[in-house]
Amino acid sequence: MQTPAKVLITPRLILRPFEDRDAERMFAIMSDDETTRFLHVNPYESPEQAQAWIERCLNEGDREYFRRAIELKETGEYIGDVRVKLNKKDNSGEIGFTVSREHWGRGLASEAAGEVITYLMEQRGINRIAAAHSVKNPASGGVLRKIGMQYEGMARELYRNRIGYHDCHRYAILKSDISR
Repeated sequence: MQTPAKVLITPRLILRPFEDRDAERMFAIMSDDETTRFLHVNPYESPEQAQAWIERCLNEGDREYFRRAIELKETGEYIGDVRVKLNKKDNSGEIGFTVSREHWGRGLASEAAGEVITYLMEQRGINRIAAAHSVKNPASGGVLRKIGMQYEGMARELYRNRIGYHDCHRYAILKSDISR
């Protein structure tokens, strides 16, 4: 029997497993050129792409990834996601997040990512969580610093997407950083 997926609650957000009802709103977010500008994926071209991603998340559970939909507590609106690719051998992970453009600048990505990091470190035994962001996307760096991640350096042309190669700033946080 599979354990029910953990729901995390913050002052403004509910971080929950994805649901089929998220597909339409996910498509709206992920088809936006500006929202997806620095992501590894191209903008979605159909709602079916969103539905297929949700189905993959539901089928995989929390084995290799810890993924949660970000929902506004006040309205129930799906506004994005936070995800951590887990490396159980090293008790580590790599975090990423997406928030709809109309909700940028409100601290919601920081609230979601910070809660997920705390949960994974305190409840699931993860020791280190890293992240990288394009040097052309300083707002993501602001999120990472706000949640206590420390700068580790720049990785040249770390990834490529539809707009080209990206030099990236790398950050990480250790369990001991949040236990102080």
